[in-house]
Amino acid sequence: MRGPLREIAGLAAERGERAYLVGGVVRDLLLERPVHDLDLVVEGDGPALARAFARRRQGELREHPRFGTASVTIRQDRPPLRIDLATARKERYAHPGALPETGPAALERDLARRDFSINAMAVPLHGSGAWRVVDPFDGRGALAARRIRALHPASYRDDATRIFRAVRFAARLRFQPAAADRRRIRDALAAGALDPISGARVRTELEKIYGDRHPARAVAGLERLGALAALLPDHRYIPPAHRPQRRLERLGPALASWKLSLTAAGIGLLALGWKRAGRAAFGRRAGLRAEQREAAATALERSSRLLRYLEGESASRAGSLHARCRAESDMTVLLALLRADTRIAATRAQRYLETLRHARPAVRGSDLIRAGVPAGPWIARALAAGLRARLDGRAPDDAAEAAHALAVARRLARRT
Repeated sequence: MRGPLREIAGLAAERGERAYLVGGVVRDLLLERPVHDLDLVVEGDGPALARAFARRRQGELREHPRFGTASVTIRQDRPPLRIDLATARKERYAHPGALPETGPAALERDLARRDFSINAMAVPLHGSGAWRVVDPFDGRGALAARRIRALHPASYRDDATRIFRAVRFAARLRFQPAAADRRRIRDALAAGALDPISGARVRTELEKIYGDRHPARAVAGLERLGALAALLPDHRYIPPAHRPQRRLERLGPALASWKLSLTAAGIGLLALGWKRAGRAAFGRRAGLRAEQREAAATALERSSRLLRYLEGESASRAGSLHARCRAESDMTVLLALLRADTRIAATRAQRYLETLRHARPAVRGSDLIRAGVPAGPWIARALAAGLRARLDGRAPDDAAEAAHALAVARRLARRT
C-alpha cells in the first residue's frame, strides 16, 4: 500500500500540492481493521493528480467532474487496488435536507464538513508532519470510547441521512451513538428532519445498510432511535420482532448464490412494521417504483399463506414442496423463510431455495409427443408429475421418471 502512496505523494509535491489519507481508511488503520480501498484528499486538483498517477501506473481512471473526484484502479496489484482522490472542499447547506453546495478549501474545512469525528481524521503523505494523524475533532478519543459523535450540534438537521450512517457505523464497529448524539437525532426526527429527504436518498441509505455486514444491528438502531417511525409520521409504526432481520443477516452470503436481493428482502421485512396502507406508503418513501411496490406487497401477503403450507404434512414431501413453492416468486419463499416461527418451516423454505427450485424434468415434451402422445395442455402436467415422482422417490432414475410422465400424459390425453 505504501508504494502507490509514495508515488502519489511525489507527484503531489512536484505539482506544489498536498495529499492526505482521509476518513474511513485512517479510522480502520487506527482500529487495525483490514483496508481494501484508499481515500485521499488533495489540497489542489484531485482529478488532475489522479490523471497523472493513472498515466504513471497504467491504471484505470474514472472521473466525476461535478464532485471534483476521480478514482484510479490498479489491476496489476493483487488484489486490485482502488484509490479515490478528491479535491479538498467545503460545504454549505442552503436549508436542512438540501444537497450541499461545495467549493475548494483547505484540509481543515474538508474535515469539518464530514459526518463523524471517527471519519474526520487525515494523514499527510509528505512534507512536515508526514504520516502523523491530523485529528481536529478528537476522532481517536471517540474510537477509544467506541462512540459515534457528529461534528456539530446541527449535523443531523442539516443532513438527516447521517442518522442512517450513524447506526450503520455503530453496527459495523460495535460502537454506540454518544448520548448527545442520540438526543440530537431524536430532536431532529421530532422536527421533521427526514421529511425533505427524497425517496432515492432513503433507498440509497437502506442499500448501504443491507450491503454492510450487520444490517440487523443497524435496523435495530434505527428502531430504537425512532427513525423508522419518523419516515411515515401519518402511519403508526409497531416494531416487528428482530428475528427475521437477524435471520436475513445470517443468510446474507447465501443470497448472492441464490441470486436474490438482500436489500429487497430487507425492505420487505421493514414494511411489516406498518399495516397495509402504511406498507404501500413505505414503499414509496423507500424510493420503490410502482411495480416494485406491488411485487413487494404481493410477496409479503402470499408469504403468510405459504407459511401455513410449510407447517403442514404435505410440505415434508419434496415433490409437493417443489410444486407449491414453484408457484410463488422466489422472494415470496424467501420472506416465508425469514418470517417462519418454527425451524421446520424455515428448513423447508431453505431447502427449496437451495436445491429444489433448480430441479427440472429429465424428460421433455417433445419426447412424449414422439412416443405418441398428442400435443396439448396435458404435456406440461405430465412433465410436472414425472418430476414430482422423482423428487418423492417414486421414480428412482431418469428412465423411471420418463415412464411415469408418459403414463400420466396418455391417461390425461384419453380423458379429453
